[in-house]
Amino acid sequence: MRYEETGSVRLAFLVDEEGNVKRARKLKSSGYSELDNAALLAVVASKFTPAEQDGKRVASWLVMEYVWSLE
Repeated sequence: MRYEETGSVRLAFLVDEEGNVKRARKLKSSGYSELDNAALLAVVASKFTPAEQDGKRVASWLVMEYVWSLE
């Protein structure tokens, strides 16, 4: 907020069978490394509901876009 930086970061990340993020990578930068890094840290610290296939939990890749805006 201090620098009035805005933008969106597109991330791809692997959620394991327990719902934890095992790997994450940036697909598209916001143009600001601080926003990109904050988005990566946030997704890695998150817990997700794992995907299921044939009634069993499986690892899966997801894509998410973080939008940083000032209101």
